[in-house]
Amino acid sequence: MDYEELRRIQRMERNSPGLAQIPNTFYSQLAEYINALIAEYKKSSSADDIRKMENSIRAAKDVFQRRTQKIILSALRNDEKARTKLVEIEQEYYKRIQESISQMNDEFENVLVGERPFTGSTAAQEAAKAIGTISALEDEEQSLNTVLVRILKEVPKFVSSEMQEYGPYEAREIVKIPQKEADLLLGNGFAEKV
Repeated sequence: MDYEELRRIQRMERNSPGLAQIPNTFYSQLAEYINALIAEYKKSSSADDIRKMENSIRAAKDVFQRRTQKIILSALRNDEKARTKLVEIEQEYYKRIQESISQMNDEFENVLVGERPFTGSTAAQEAAKAIGTISALEDEEQSLNTVLVRILKEVPKFVSSEMQEYGPYEAREIVKIPQKEADLLLGNGFAEKV
């Protein structure tokens, strides 16, 4: 993948009312491309390289946000045609969204026959379990999420709450670190988000 390919996919996603067909390997290719941009910047520290990286990240986020919105709408409509355009990683999320919608519909049907809503029913219990599981997975994913930041001033080596060592970092360096540590650096004026 390169910047032109990413922009082509972004244009397709912008111009299509439904999900655009993208390669099944899009997200892994995108990760490789971003890592290559980071490596280029670390070698050169040029303004052109940082601009290229920032533009690429902006385009990638746009593609992701548009696809996420379309996936949610497709799941609401139970649009099986859209499902054929999901890449493998998106299919599991689509399935979870549809299951939640189905459970909500079942509960509402119970309300229409005079039963109390969402109390003690198997569907409600399963939905609560699923939400708990999803929340736990999101918490775990959030703790594993990494963020690209540009270091604004020297940062000495430090140890995270998970006893991981980070740094030292030099001014203008671009680093990928966990969200929690990035928030610490961002909040204290040592870094800015890329």
